[in-house]
Amino acid sequence: MTALLWSSAVAITLVAGVLAGRATVAPPRAPAPDPTPASYTVGEGSVSRSLRFPATAVWPAVDLPAGLAEGVLTSVDVTHGELVGSGTVLYTVDLRPVVLVDGEVPMFRDLLLGSQGPDVAQLRAYLQSVGHLRSSRSSTTFDATTRQAVKRWQRSLGVDPDGLVRAGDVIFSPGLPVRVSTGGASPGDLTGPGVAVVGATASVPSFTVTLAADQAAVVPTDGPVTVSGAGHAWAGLIGSAEQVESTLVLTLAGADGGPVCGAECDTMTPPASGGASVFQADFTIVPETVGPVVPVAAIGRTGTGDHVVTLTAGRQVRVVVLASADGMAVVEGLQIGDEVVLVADHVHDDRPGGGA
Repeated sequence: MTALLWSSAVAITLVAGVLAGRATVAPPRAPAPDPTPASYTVGEGSVSRSLRFPATAVWPAVDLPAGLAEGVLTSVDVTHGELVGSGTVLYTVDLRPVVLVDGEVPMFRDLLLGSQGPDVAQLRAYLQSVGHLRSSRSSTTFDATTRQAVKRWQRSLGVDPDGLVRAGDVIFSPGLPVRVSTGGASPGDLTGPGVAVVGATASVPSFTVTLAADQAAVVPTDGPVTVSGAGHAWAGLIGSAEQVESTLVLTLAGADGGPVCGAECDTMTPPASGGASVFQADFTIVPETVGPVVPVAAIGRTGTGDHVVTLTAGRQVRVVVLASADGMAVVEGLQIGDEVVLVADHVHDDRPGGGA
């Protein structure tokens, strides 16, 4: 009997130990989730977005007639990239100046007393513009008054005032001013008719941006652009877009439709190598918009497509998204300081009385 009771006691003890062991080794239960959703406090802010691409500034080459002076190049009086206009001494040949003058008809002969033609009219117009020809009358005839004006001009250049304009003394060229490129010409070189001592480029550079197909898909062709670099920053727009094989070439213009660089074009010079200068072009994808800002993740939609946010108090508020970029949005319909649920459902019950 005693043995039986002892055995029963041992069995009860073993069962109790097993139960206790099970309770000891059971994994801990995970804490209950916090029923309070993450929230965001609405604040005043702004959103915007732009994309940056390299822009190249190129000064297109323009025709500058070669001079007719023959002899030894004794000086080059202009520097590469210099903006020059009518009356500029470009260089000297045998110490005699060669002067750039505005005119459509190229210089092809000596001009002297009795000469007639449009080239004479060009010469007279220049002499009038610099004050050597005091008569304002237009004429195609090289008369005595013109000869006296030529002598005054020759004295100002330091040459013998004989009143004869030699064919090599002047280079007539249209479209002045231009930027000159000196190339490799240097004093001591032999020159003659048809030898281009200096070249020329347009006075204003052309700005272009070349986009690959995937880039062109995200850049609007009618939006604003800011061009910056080399200490400059200009507001502009896309003047034209041209498909060139698999790329899209955008030609930029100033905000007023003129040159991108505006009044500062005169301060810019092309590279000595004759290549392009590189700038940065920032295209506005999302214009800067200011107002109440919330994360895009807090904005859901109703069944009818309206945008809504849910306040932490549980009430839904319809909003108008004014702009969004980089995960944030400026909206109408909220007040600064409102608390909104950070992660909103993307489909909401749009029935009367319905909720998120």
